[in-house]
Amino acid sequence: MSVKNRMKRLFLIFAVLLTGFSLFANEISASDLRKVIFGNRWENIIEITDDELFAACKNTPYMKYYSYRFTDYHLYEEKYGDETLYRFVASSKPLTYENAVKGYKNGTGELWQAVFIKKNGTLYQLASECIFNLAIGDGTVRCWTEDQLGGIEVISRNNKILGLLVHKYLSRITTHNCAEEGSPSFDEYTKKSSASFYFWSDLKDESYFELKDDGIFYLICDRGVPIIPEVTIDCSYPLIESKHPFKYTLQNVFDGAPSTSFVEDEENNLIFIDMYMPKSVSRCKKIKLINGYAQNKKLYLNNNRIKNITDRKSGAYATLKDSVLENQIFDWNEYSLHAVKIWSGKKYNDTCIAELDFMSESGEWLFGE
Repeated sequence: MSVKNRMKRLFLIFAVLLTGFSLFANEISASDLRKVIFGNRWENIIEITDDELFAACKNTPYMKYYSYRFTDYHLYEEKYGDETLYRFVASSKPLTYENAVKGYKNGTGELWQAVFIKKNGTLYQLASECIFNLAIGDGTVRCWTEDQLGGIEVISRNNKILGLLVHKYLSRITTHNCAEEGSPSFDEYTKKSSASFYFWSDLKDESYFELKDDGIFYLICDRGVPIIPEVTIDCSYPLIESKHPFKYTLQNVFDGAPSTSFVEDEENNLIFIDMYMPKSVSRCKKIKLINGYAQNKKLYLNNNRIKNITDRKSGAYATLKDSVLENQIFDWNEYSLHAVKIWSGKKYNDTCIAELDFMSESGEWLFGE
C-alpha cells in the first residue's frame, strides 16, 4: 500500500471515530438529567459532593417536615463571576433521567429544589420551589392544584447576576367557592402561570433575612409572605415538553439570549406578560422586545410572531415589524405586554417572543441594558 493510500485510510478511520464520538456525545447530552429539571442554562449547573453542605441543606425545616415524601437527594453548584449558588434537589424516586421524564409525562413522583448562597461560611436560603408535583393541596379543602411545574432561574448579563426568577405553571386549579347548598361548590381553572423576580441587590441585603435554629438564614416573612421586594408576574401558559420541560418557559424572555424564546400554549395563541413592580421602581417609559423565535430566520418564520401589542389597561398600542430578529423599542406606559394580532407561522401554531425589557422613568432598563 502506498504512503498516499495509507494516509487516506488513516484519515477515513479518524473521520469515522470522530463521527462516532460526536454522536455518542450528543446522545449523552440529550439524556442529561439536568436538561430535564433545570432551564436552558443547565450545562452551567454542576453536581458536586460536599458532605457538610449536603447535610445542612437536608436539615432545613421543610426537608425535615416532609422527609417521608423524598428518598433521593442531589447537590449542585452554579457559578457567575465571583458568585456561587448551590441547588439542593429532593426527589420522591431515584433521580434519574428516565424517572424524571416519566414523571413529567405521566404525572408521577415529586421533585423539589432550594437555592442557597454562602456568606462568611453561613448558608442563606434564597428561594425554594417544587420542580414537579402531580397534585398539591393548601392543607384544607379550599384549593387543589394539579401538575405543578416550577423552576428557579438565575437572570444574568455578562456573567453578572441580576436576580432570581421563581416561576411556576399549573395545569388545573380547583377552588372551593362557598356556594349555597344545591349549587356547584368548586370552581375549576386550567393553565395558570405566575412568577416572582427578586433583584440580586435585595437578595444580598441581610436585613431581609433572619437566622433560624438550624444555623441557616431565611427570608423574613409577614403572615407567610416574604417582606423582600419582588416583581410579581402573570403570563401565558407555556409550551411544555417532557424531555426538556423548561425549554420554552418564561425565563427565556428575560435571559438576554435571543436564541431562546418564551412560547405560549394557549387556545387563542395570544401571548401576554403582566409585571407588577415594587414601590422602589418608577413608572414605565419604554418597552423593548425581540419578536418571535429568533434563534434563526427559519425558526422565526416557522412559528407565530406578534404583529400588534397593547398593555393591560392604559390602551397603548404598537405595530411590530416582521422579519426583524433584533430589538424593537416603543414608548410605553405599563410593565405589560398583550399580543392583539399575530403573523402565522409556516409550520407551527405557537406564538413566540425571544426577549422583553422595560425602561422606567429613571432611564434604567429593568434588566440593566
